[in-house]
Amino acid sequence: MRVFLNCVYKNNLGDDLFVYEICRRYPDTIFDVINYRGASLKNKPNNLKDHRYGFRLYDFIRKIGRLFRRRNIIDSYYIKKSDIVVTLGGSMFTELKNRKRQKIFDWYSGLNKDLYILGSNIGPIYTAQYLDSLRRVIFSNAKSISLRDKESLKLADSPVASYAPDIIWGCERSAESRIKKQAIVSIINCSKKASQMRSFNANKYRECIVSTINTLQKNGYKVVLYSFCKEEGDEEEIKAINERLDSKAGIYCYNGNIEEALNLVGESEVVIGSRFHANILGFLFEKKVVPIIYNDKTRNLLKDLDFKGKYIDIENDIYPDVKELLNNKPLPKKQIEYLRKESEHHFDALDKILK
Repeated sequence: MRVFLNCVYKNNLGDDLFVYEICRRYPDTIFDVINYRGASLKNKPNNLKDHRYGFRLYDFIRKIGRLFRRRNIIDSYYIKKSDIVVTLGGSMFTELKNRKRQKIFDWYSGLNKDLYILGSNIGPIYTAQYLDSLRRVIFSNAKSISLRDKESLKLADSPVASYAPDIIWGCERSAESRIKKQAIVSIINCSKKASQMRSFNANKYRECIVSTINTLQKNGYKVVLYSFCKEEGDEEEIKAINERLDSKAGIYCYNGNIEEALNLVGESEVVIGSRFHANILGFLFEKKVVPIIYNDKTRNLLKDLDFKGKYIDIENDIYPDVKELLNNKPLPKKQIEYLRKESEHHFDALDKILK
C-alpha cells in the first residue's frame, strides 16, 4: 500500500512524533510526504519518502492552485499515485482569525481517494460557517475520523468520528535515565500563534515565564528553555526570555533528533508546557507538569484528563502564584497506562487495511 500523508512537516517535535509513529506502526506501507521546508528527521524511517521541493517553487505552485481554488499540482501528482490519503496531525482544522476565505477546503475538494483523518482536534472556531464547511466538504467524505478530545468529537457530528487520547500517549518512551533536578520550559511565540488565540498579552506571558524560571533557579533547579520548532518562532522567544532572567538558562533546540528530545524530557523533574505536546510528554514521562493554555486544545486536554493541578491560561489571563504551580503532582501511573492503551484506537480503521 502507498499512503499520501497530509501533515505538518517542518521539524516541529510534536508533528514529527506523529509521522514517526505511523511509519513505525506500518513498516510495510510507503508514506509519501511533501517536504518544502527543509525538514530533516534523524534516523528517518525507511518507509517515509519525503519529496523535497524548494520553498519558493512549492509556494508559487500552491498560490497558482489557490487562484483557481484547486489543490496544487505537486500534491495532486502524489495523491494520484497513492492508494489512500491520511490527514495526520493535531491542529489541522483550526479556523484562522480574520481570514475571509479558509483555503483548507480547496485542498480537499474533489479528492477522489479514500480519506482517513487521524489524531486531530477541531478549533478554535470563530464562525458557524467554518464548522458547517468542515462537516460538508471534509468530514462527510472521510472513511474514518479519529479525534483527540471529546469536545472535537461533538463538533464533528459525524457517524464515522471517534475519540481517543492523543497519539503521542502511545509513543515509545526512552530508556530509564537518572532524574536530575532539572526543569524544561517549552516556549511559544505568542505573535506567531496569534491566529490560533482569541486573546493574549505577549508581555505578560513572557513576564510569567521569567518569574517561574527565576523561582526554579532560586530553588536549585537547572532550567532548560526548550524549542519545539524554530520556524514558529520558539528560538526567537527563547532569546528574548533568556535576556530577562536573573541567571541565564540552558537552551535546547529540537533539530529532528527525536530520541535526544525525548531523553531530555525523561531526565527532567519538571515540565513547564507552553506547547501542547510538551504537556503530554511531561505527563507520559511521569513528571510534574505545569500546563500553559493558549487555546482550546490544551484546555480540552486538561478537561478530558480531569486535571486537578494549577495551570496558566494566557487567553483568560489566569496566572497563579509560581509556588502554587510547582506543587502540581504527576499523573497516576494507572491513568498513564490507560491513556497509552486507549491512544491506539486512533489507528483502528487503518489497521484493517494496512496491517
